[in-house]
Amino acid sequence: MKCISLFVCFFISLQSMIVPSYEVLISNIESKVDTIHEDRASFLSLKCRDIAMDVTSKKTDLRIEMDKQEKCVDELERRYK
Repeated sequence: MKCISLFVCFFISLQSMIVPSYEVLISNIESKVDTIHEDRASFLSLKCRDIAMDVTSKKTDLRIEMDKQEKCVDELERRYK
């Protein structure tokens, strides 16, 4: 009998415990996901900026090389004539 009373008291105490609702848990998880997305977006933005700067630099180098090649072609054409 004492054991049954003990189990009844135990289950009653479990029911009276304050357990956070699923809505609160979901809200907390969503806020953490938003933070992760912001961090990832920031990281990707910086990577895109670095790549764009690298491409612009290489484009400038290629333009300079093209100008040199065009001058060589012009010089060769002038000599040929």
